[in-house]
Amino acid sequence: MKLLLKTALCLLLIWLPNLVYGLTFMVNSTDDLGDNALFNGTCEDINGNCTLRAALQEASLNAGPHLIQFNIPGVGPQTIQPATDLPFLSQPTTIDATTQAGYVPGGAPQIILDWKSRLIIV
Repeated sequence: MKLLLKTALCLLLIWLPNLVYGLTFMVNSTDDLGDNALFNGTCEDINGNCTLRAALQEASLNAGPHLIQFNIPGVGPQTIQPATDLPFLSQPTTIDATTQAGYVPGGAPQIILDWKSRLIIV
């Protein structure tokens, strides 16, 4: 009985993040390319990267809530410069920039969204 309870608890801890968020997307590029194959729940542009635009597209097309995180290679703040308006989010989605390397609570932002010269710092 104890083994069954421990196994059930371990499985719950493994699957708990999936119960809270439908899909998690890890943005790993500052490019502005869209998703290569919409509606598949995978954030991937034609180069195999996950851009903010591609993550927003997939998040809007799949039942949420979703989580968008950042892990863009390189040092210092990363700037994303969308050439056009970003997709509207039609599903509940959390955008969490605290996952970007170099983030320190209360410190300088590590993700900067420079959209048509209107800076949005996250």
